[in-house]
Amino acid sequence: MFGILNQSVNNDSLNPEDYASDRGMFYLFWNCVKTSGAPVLVGVMAGDAARAGESMEDQVLVDMATDRLAKIFQLKARPVPTEAIVTRWRRDRFARGSYSYMGPESQPGDYEAMATRTGNMFWAGEGTCGTHPATVHGAFISGLRAASEVVQAMIGQIVPPVVQG
Repeated sequence: MFGILNQSVNNDSLNPEDYASDRGMFYLFWNCVKTSGAPVLVGVMAGDAARAGESMEDQVLVDMATDRLAKIFQLKARPVPTEAIVTRWRRDRFARGSYSYMGPESQPGDYEAMATRTGNMFWAGEGTCGTHPATVHGAFISGLRAASEVVQAMIGQIVPPVVQG
């Protein structure tokens, strides 16, 4: 995971409103190579920037993301991805722009607390995955964890046999 501090409209300003329009524009990138097995980066937008991105053309967003990557890594030329997928969560009827986030009163261990079994209820979803929060792969990983917990609750701990070599 890596990110970038976006520029203010006025470089000498300490006023948060001067940062608001660009604050959430590709502020964070996730390196998903370990999760996907392929060289995949996920660029994240939030707030006003995400709302503005909903109406932008895919190629404009890809160009903006690759411009930011060139800036982060101090490249002379903008990298050209072999493939780009642009999602628009606000238009998605199941997401409507939502994802989990850590609030101001959050504490270390909150994701684990959200994943803790409650009686016969097992919890999964990106909001229960501290290593990949707010992502589809976090939801997938947490689903595998929760399924494992259900199996263990039904048949007990699975202990692999010791192989003598």
